[in-house]
Formats: sequence, C-alpha cells, structure tokens
Amino acid sequence: MTNTYEQLCAILVRDYKLEPASLTLEAPLEDLGIDSLGTAELLFNIEDEFRITLPPEAVTLATVGDVVAYI
Repeated sequence: MTNTYEQLCAILVRDYKLEPASLTLEAPLEDLGIDSLGTAELLFNIEDEFRITLPPEAVTLATVGDVVAYI
C-alpha cells in the first residue's frame, strides 16, 4: 500500500503534469505552478482519490508537505 505522500505525488504527476523529481515535501506549491485556484482544485482531487471529505474552512497550504500533513 502506498503512503499519503506517494498518493499525492501520483495526483500531482497525473493531473498537473509535474516531474516526480520536483515533488519533495519542501517544494512550494507556487513554485510547482499551483496557485490558490489550483490548490482548491487539488483539494477536490484529493477528496476523490482518498475518498475523504475535507473541512470547508479555508486552509493555507504552502508546500507539498503541508498538503500531506493536512490529509
């Protein structure tokens, strides 16, 4: 079974066409080309992929590691 980080990386590679080597826990989402709208879309994709419901409150996610911790 893959872990949360690996599943998130798979989403980012598939949906955002990012290079796997660029996806470190410290990588800023903005540097990966994911702005606030892209982050919102990413959260919807995460809900679908992980079969979870995230809280509707706004959250600040600056890095790939922040997203992993949030999930």
